[in-house]
Amino acid sequence: MPSLRLRKEFVISLMSGMSIGISLAIEPLLALGFFGDFLFSVYLVTAKKKRAKEHE
Repeated sequence: MPSLRLRKEFVISLMSGMSIGISLAIEPLLALGFFGDFLFSVYLVTAKKKRAKEHE
């Protein structure tokens, strides 16, 4: 029965490798999302300041 144990360890290592790969793929997307939100909020603030200056 050593082959069964080997197969189980292989599956476990495969799953952990897949989860690491998925997290590596998701991390940059999350970073891009946060960066996009940050840029959008900066744009909104500058747009509000420009409007305030135009109304004076």
